[in-house]
Amino acid sequence: VPHDKRVYVRGSNLTVDVRVVLAHELTHALQDQYFDLDHLTTGSDGADSAFRALAEADAVRIEDAYVDTLSSGDAKAFEATRSQQAKDADVPNVPAAMLDDLDFPYVFGPAFVGALEEQAGNDAIDNAFRKPPQSEAQIVDPPSYLAGVKVTKVAAPQLTSSQHRVEKAHDVGQVSLLEVLGSRLDYNQVWDAVRGWTGDQGLSYSENGRVCFVGDTALKDAGSADTFAGAAQAWAAAMPAASTKRLSATLVELRSCDPGPAYHHATPRPSAFKTLGVRAELIFGLHQAGVKYSLGACTADATIAKLGPAKVVAIDDVDNDNDPRVVEVRRAVQQAASSCRRTAGV
Repeated sequence: VPHDKRVYVRGSNLTVDVRVVLAHELTHALQDQYFDLDHLTTGSDGADSAFRALAEADAVRIEDAYVDTLSSGDAKAFEATRSQQAKDADVPNVPAAMLDDLDFPYVFGPAFVGALEEQAGNDAIDNAFRKPPQSEAQIVDPPSYLAGVKVTKVAAPQLTSSQHRVEKAHDVGQVSLLEVLGSRLDYNQVWDAVRGWTGDQGLSYSENGRVCFVGDTALKDAGSADTFAGAAQAWAAAMPAASTKRLSATLVELRSCDPGPAYHHATPRPSAFKTLGVRAELIFGLHQAGVKYSLGACTADATIAKLGPAKVVAIDDVDNDNDPRVVEVRRAVQQAASSCRRTAGV
């Protein structure tokens, strides 16, 4: 419990699962003792999400290291418990956006921490706690954090006299924006659109009895803004009450109002968030096999481009390594890695 600096364990039976959880939570306790977790939480949405990803992925890293020390019997018992917990956690009718927000640190954090380890081992991770990442984009693209790329400060969108702010302006975030656009567009178009994200500000407001949202997104250059604007226009065209506007060479506005209960739409599957998450997991898996981040990212992108999101995401729930779907993806990964080594020099 953060406020009294104690770890509480319910019951007295230290099962293997409880021991693994303690390894994770005691890592958080050490993080707090050395880096003051409460002090480093800024309250900004993007910075808070990024910091959670760092803290949770670091704890998972130590948890996994502890699991690797378990005896074969304990390891089997642990796997069985976690498998049952995963089934029990499958609660229907929970909004996908809420689940994605909860999953973000665990899906994208490990590849980020892996990139830090690659650069300078545990010291790089400690330095990240001292100077935390400030955006979802820095978690998804660790080289941008390591290179010191700053988040662009975007002014709050302007409202007219007939529009009344519902809440204060806040950053939306690269991955959150990907989720929004991904509700209408496929992964490839959406990921291309948001890769050039450097910052944003959005706010909710009411107008004529409807709740609306407007977000201004900054892109790294005019070409990236062109790509984002094209995707934004395609997204708005699929909505009955949405619009987009180019505010400057590198700033694009996206606006939408509640379309009402009669509006229904088909959401692309697999979701853009799920596909981007599998990309991150693939990069991390390659990292664990000794592949550097730059080669892993190139390999993951090339694999998804070749097979399509559906085939790559489908193996996430396959346990049999000899399943033909797994074999196809593994072969594609090997080919993509060879191609990346030749063409990109990574």
